[in-house]
Amino acid sequence: MIGLTIHVEGDNCWPDLKNREIIKGDLVSVAALPEGMTSGRTSVGFRVELPDGKVVFCETTMRLFLNAANIFKVKYGNELEGPA
Repeated sequence: MIGLTIHVEGDNCWPDLKNREIIKGDLVSVAALPEGMTSGRTSVGFRVELPDGKVVFCETTMRLFLNAANIFKVKYGNELEGPA
Protein backbone atom coordinates (compact mmCIF):
# COMPACT_ATOMS: atom_id res chain seq x y z
CA MET A 1 0.00 0.00 0.00
CA ILE A 2 1.16 3.51 -0.82
CA GLY A 3 1.02 5.76 2.23
CA LEU A 4 0.40 9.49 2.17
CA THR A 5 0.51 11.91 5.07
CA ILE A 6 -1.81 14.88 4.63
CA HIS A 7 -0.77 18.16 6.27
CA VAL A 8 -3.65 20.67 6.37
CA GLU A 9 -1.37 23.29 7.94
CA GLY A 10 1.79 23.07 5.85
CA ASP A 11 3.95 25.72 7.54
CA ASN A 12 6.91 23.96 9.19
CA CYS A 13 5.38 20.51 8.70
CA TRP A 14 8.74 19.10 7.57
CA PRO A 15 11.31 20.45 10.05
CA ASP A 16 13.78 17.76 8.99
CA LEU A 17 14.25 19.59 5.67
CA LYS A 18 16.21 22.33 7.47
CA ASN A 19 19.15 19.92 7.77
CA ARG A 20 18.95 18.41 4.30
CA GLU A 21 19.99 19.42 0.82
CA ILE A 22 16.95 20.54 -1.17
CA ILE A 23 16.84 20.15 -4.94
CA LYS A 24 13.98 22.26 -6.25
CA GLY A 25 12.18 20.70 -9.16
CA ASP A 26 9.12 21.58 -11.18
CA LEU A 27 5.94 19.56 -10.92
CA VAL A 28 5.10 19.48 -14.63
CA SER A 29 2.53 16.73 -14.98
CA VAL A 30 -0.05 14.70 -13.12
CA ALA A 31 -1.80 11.67 -14.61
CA ALA A 32 -4.52 9.23 -13.66
CA LEU A 33 -3.24 5.69 -14.17
CA PRO A 34 -6.14 3.26 -14.64
CA GLU A 35 -5.39 -0.01 -12.89
CA GLY A 36 -2.15 1.52 -11.58
CA MET A 37 -2.47 -0.33 -8.28
CA THR A 38 -1.87 -4.05 -7.92
CA SER A 39 -5.48 -4.26 -6.72
CA GLY A 40 -6.61 -2.95 -10.10
CA ARG A 41 -7.70 0.42 -8.69
CA THR A 42 -6.64 3.73 -10.21
CA SER A 43 -3.49 5.52 -9.05
CA VAL A 44 -2.20 9.04 -9.65
CA GLY A 45 1.32 9.71 -10.93
CA PHE A 46 3.33 12.93 -10.65
CA ARG A 47 6.25 13.93 -12.87
CA VAL A 48 8.85 16.28 -11.39
CA GLU A 49 11.62 17.69 -13.63
CA LEU A 50 14.91 18.38 -11.83
CA PRO A 51 17.41 21.07 -12.90
CA ASP A 52 19.99 18.45 -13.93
CA GLY A 53 17.57 16.83 -16.40
CA LYS A 54 16.63 13.92 -14.18
CA VAL A 55 12.97 13.09 -13.64
CA VAL A 56 11.27 12.07 -10.40
CA PHE A 57 8.12 9.96 -10.60
CA CYS A 58 5.86 9.76 -7.54
CA GLU A 59 2.67 7.79 -7.24
CA THR A 60 -0.21 7.50 -4.79
CA THR A 61 -3.65 5.98 -4.86
CA MET A 62 -6.53 7.91 -6.41
CA ARG A 63 -8.39 7.50 -3.12
CA LEU A 64 -5.60 9.19 -1.12
CA PHE A 65 -5.20 11.95 -3.71
CA LEU A 66 -8.94 12.75 -3.73
CA ASN A 67 -9.13 12.51 0.06
CA ALA A 68 -6.33 15.08 0.38
CA ALA A 69 -8.11 17.38 -2.09
CA ASN A 70 -11.37 17.06 -0.16
CA ILE A 71 -9.66 17.84 3.16
CA PHE A 72 -7.99 20.94 1.67
CA LYS A 73 -11.30 22.03 0.14
CA VAL A 74 -13.04 21.82 3.51
CA LYS A 75 -10.26 23.84 5.18
CA TYR A 76 -9.56 26.43 2.48
CA GLY A 77 -12.70 26.51 0.35
CA ASN A 78 -13.24 25.73 -3.30
CA GLU A 79 -10.39 27.40 -5.21
CA LEU A 80 -12.13 26.60 -8.52
CA GLU A 81 -14.91 29.08 -7.71
CA GLY A 82 -14.74 32.82 -7.23
CA PRO A 83 -12.10 35.31 -8.40
CA ALA A 84 -8.76 34.06 -9.67
